[in-house]
Amino acid sequence: MRLSQLKETVISQINIAKENLFLSEKNCEIAKSELMKAKATFERVKKDYLRFKNLYLRRVISEKRFDEIKNAFEVAKQNLESAEKNFEKSSRAIAIAREKLSVAISRRKEIDSLRDEINALKSTVKAKENEVQAFRKRVDAAKAFLEEMKAILKENVICSPVNGTITEKNVELGEVIPAGFRLFTIYNLDDLYFEGFIPETKIGLISIGQEGYVTVDSYPGWKFKAKVTFVSSRAEFTPKEVQTKEERVKQVFRIKMKLLENPDHVLKPGMPADAYIEIER
Repeated sequence: MRLSQLKETVISQINIAKENLFLSEKNCEIAKSELMKAKATFERVKKDYLRFKNLYLRRVISEKRFDEIKNAFEVAKQNLESAEKNFEKSSRAIAIAREKLSVAISRRKEIDSLRDEINALKSTVKAKENEVQAFRKRVDAAKAFLEEMKAILKENVICSPVNGTITEKNVELGEVIPAGFRLFTIYNLDDLYFEGFIPETKIGLISIGQEGYVTVDSYPGWKFKAKVTFVSSRAEFTPKEVQTKEERVKQVFRIKMKLLENPDHVLKPGMPADAYIEIER
């Protein structure tokens, strides 16, 4: 039930309670008037009864006449008792009607108070909604500012196109550099390869996919598994910096072997190394 409907119901109850109180008061007035008449009649008949009783005892009047007076006295007494009960009942009806009216009025006051509380809550909710709207606008502004800062930061952050480890740093903090300048050298230490040369007399024994291993002077006794991934189809003269355990030959073939493991990243680009390839005989 809505508050307005509840208020209408309570107002109707108040009107009914007022009408009942008015009728109860009218009935009480009538009962009071009847009671006063019954008391007056009783007092008059009582006097006659006492007087005639004395006459009867003195044998002045007959028993029949005394019985008439006595019956009238009993009737007046019963009428008085009935009038008293009616007055008492009507008085209780007034009290009940007043109590119902008081309850109905109290309910109306509670409804009015509840309505005021609801209006106050509505005002509070409206104020909170305005605050939420204001906060949302601030959040939207903050998000826009954040996106702007992200864009600016993205333009000012240098990201490596590959995963790896920096092995060479060419700039210092605060240094101004020209466009296209190399800042760092980065290697993926999990994707290293060995590059070497095979004498032309041995090239027929080498094919892509053959397995072998690589050794470095820094870790004597360690064998790092590797696999041939490239064999040049063209011969070239032996580079001066290349030293082999065999006698130098005039022409060699370039090969590459992918390192299949690099535990703890101990191998670094540029380290001198020797490769051994398993050859089927």
